[in-house]
Amino acid sequence: LDPAGAFSDPNFDAKAFVSDRLRLEEGNTADAEVRVLTKGLAGIEEKLRTEISTKTESLLASLSCVDDLHSLISSLKEDLKEIESKMKQVTAKVREPQLVLRQQSTQLRSLRSAIALVISTTNYLKLVKKLKKSMQATKEGDGSKLGELAKAAKLLREMRNLQQEDGSLDKVNVVRSHAAWVRETWEAVSLSARDALHCRVSEANYGDVGLAFQVYFNLGELEQVVERTLLQHSETIAKSLEVALTNPAGSKGGQGRSGLLGNFGVFLNDVLACMLDVWQIQRVLSSKFDPATNTSFLEVCSSSKKKGDVDQPYALTTNLWHSTCSTLSSRLGTAFYKSISLKNELVSHYPDLAQTLRSFVRLLQKETSHTNGVLSALPNYKSAGNQLLRSVEAYQTAFKAKSLNRMIEAVNILFSPSSRSLPTSSDMKRSIKCFFTEIQRCETDDGDLIPACITNVAKAVRLMKERAEKLVASGPEVKKVSGACTNQQQRNIALCCRIQEVYTTLGLLLAKIDDSEANDALSNALEALKDVSSEAVAPLFRSMLEMLEGSIVHVQEENFAKRGDGSSDMSVYLSDLLMKISHCRTEYLAKFKIESSSRSIANEMVNGMIKKLASRVLEFYLRHAALVRNLDGPGRKCLANDMKQIQGSIEKALCPLEALDALGGSQRSFQSFVTILLTETDDLRRQEEELSSVPPVDLVHHLFSRMPDSLQSPQEASGLPTAKYVIWMEQHSTQEILQAAGEAIESYESKTEVGLPNACSLALETIKGQKIK
Repeated sequence: LDPAGAFSDPNFDAKAFVSDRLRLEEGNTADAEVRVLTKGLAGIEEKLRTEISTKTESLLASLSCVDDLHSLISSLKEDLKEIESKMKQVTAKVREPQLVLRQQSTQLRSLRSAIALVISTTNYLKLVKKLKKSMQATKEGDGSKLGELAKAAKLLREMRNLQQEDGSLDKVNVVRSHAAWVRETWEAVSLSARDALHCRVSEANYGDVGLAFQVYFNLGELEQVVERTLLQHSETIAKSLEVALTNPAGSKGGQGRSGLLGNFGVFLNDVLACMLDVWQIQRVLSSKFDPATNTSFLEVCSSSKKKGDVDQPYALTTNLWHSTCSTLSSRLGTAFYKSISLKNELVSHYPDLAQTLRSFVRLLQKETSHTNGVLSALPNYKSAGNQLLRSVEAYQTAFKAKSLNRMIEAVNILFSPSSRSLPTSSDMKRSIKCFFTEIQRCETDDGDLIPACITNVAKAVRLMKERAEKLVASGPEVKKVSGACTNQQQRNIALCCRIQEVYTTLGLLLAKIDDSEANDALSNALEALKDVSSEAVAPLFRSMLEMLEGSIVHVQEENFAKRGDGSSDMSVYLSDLLMKISHCRTEYLAKFKIESSSRSIANEMVNGMIKKLASRVLEFYLRHAALVRNLDGPGRKCLANDMKQIQGSIEKALCPLEALDALGGSQRSFQSFVTILLTETDDLRRQEEELSSVPPVDLVHHLFSRMPDSLQSPQEASGLPTAKYVIWMEQHSTQEILQAAGEAIESYESKTEVGLPNACSLALETIKGQKIK
């Protein structure tokens, strides 16, 4: 470790140096280290002396430069002092003309102000002179007074503008001497224009209104005057409404209208007068433009009154209309909650109130409609009418609620929750009359209340449906058809007839209702009521059908061969079936009757169920008749004769056979099958129409009765009795049934050596034709 090098290090640390020396030189004492360090210092000192001796001349030269610099700085200080002295002298010489210039500028400004004041005064005096001349002309003029007043108003406005532009003008004595006269003239001009506006209503003359507005425009008061006019009309309307609501309503008129509505008519007349006046003002403003600036007067007045998307040409009338509707809504809203008598009267006569408001809007449209290029008062009268009706919406809601309560009360009286007694026919008529009375109350020229009333009728009908459901009798007695009609059956039949009377009568309304939602609501409610009627007698009809089907199944036991050859003419099943059909009419169907004071209303629902019953009997009989296998020619004639008797009995006891065509053509199929029975096998192909009218399944099964006995029918192949085979047929498709029949014929064809009989060929053709379809 070099001591000299360590001492020259700028980061030299004495403590660290000593510690390192003692550690590196183990065995040396501190004295020895001191001597080493002393020797190192001596060497350093020697080097320093040598360095100084070598650079002596350069050090002396540097010292000389420092002396020169000191001398230069001293010289600069003297120069700066001299410059500062010169600057003070120059500043003193410049300040004097600057003060003079500033004084002259002030004088020039004063001179200019004086000149401007003189000019303003001169102009003001000229305007005063012109104003006096114009005012003199208004006194001497014969018909142009408002025209001269408009000129005077323009002069007055120019004079006021001069005063506003130059505030010192009022301090000039000559101006102040005219101030009182100018102020009086301003008031006189404004008063003359106001008188012209007032005359527009009393004299129904709007010819001078435009000149009066020109006067106000020139005075700069046009917008304020129009605003004040609208405010006056709004106050007039509010006062008129208050009088209409607070004055005694009086007794009802000869037509049953409320006396309050008469007061309302007076109020609406006042509204109409105000709307007409503002409309006329709006027409005048829309046609007036300032000759000097071409500014539209209406634009000046309507810029602050436009609301939403309202067009500028309608701004004034629309503003007054909104104000009227707002006033009516606020006042009637307060009366709805604070005046019971007023509320009850308006709610009770709401249809008349709505009709009155609608008539008022139509009258307003008639009086202010768009003619000869003149815009109407309002852009959309339908929207305006709806807005007016919304102001009495609370009364409409209350009227609808009361109407619904009256109908519900009628239903409660008809179907008392605490009683299971059936309503009488007269009770039903009173209930229906209540519904029609409510509808008549809602009749107006626009018919806007009818949909809501019909919706309430639908709600009442649904309540009637709920109450009627609880009156339906149940138990085994309602299904018993072996004897006389039981009390439970008579109860359900009577309930069905009562409900059907409501359904049929109210159903007449559906064709007269244009509103689709109301029509759907009533239609759905009536269908729900009809379902209750159907469910009440459905067990009875099912039992009658089962009873008749129980007789029909015995056709398979009939020996048509004996009857055909004359050895037997007695048919037990037929006698039983005809007797039961007559029994259904006598004991049950004859009791379905609806009484009416004017006419007998057809029980459409019951007639529909009777038609379905008759149709099902014909279909069921045809199915079993087609399955009769042992039939020769005479036997087929006997079966055809039985079917004719059944037709006659059904037509007499149930319904006309022609009425069954709409239920799937069962009557047509039945008659065609009779024709087929009476036709020989070889001639069947000539009966194309009859063959196509009989269901293919029944036709093919009947053709098996004309085939050889060795050919098994599908029923015989299945091994099922007739009743179960019929059930099997109902559970399978036509294709599946015909496929089984076709397989039986084809199996026979494969075993026989002779050709197929005509009946087999016709059956195969029918099966193939059905497959193609």
